[in-house]
Amino acid sequence: MYSFVAKHDDGMRVYIDNNLIHDHWSVLDRDKINETFSSQISPGLHEIKVEYNNLGRYCCSAKVYLIGNRQILL
Repeated sequence: MYSFVAKHDDGMRVYIDNNLIHDHWSVLDRDKINETFSSQISPGLHEIKVEYNNLGRYCCSAKVYLIGNRQILL
């Protein structure tokens, strides 16, 4: 199990191997949002894609953790 930490203000989507696992898209300029969500991922290499919408102030960041708090670089 992997935990994802996302910070954004205008919208973010996260895909693993072209499968949408997180969809919090917005076209409104909002305050920064901190979100955590989890996904089960099989062993091996995987493509992780992050899309974001930026209307001005804050951009975004995304981190991935193996449950147990070991950070995986993204």
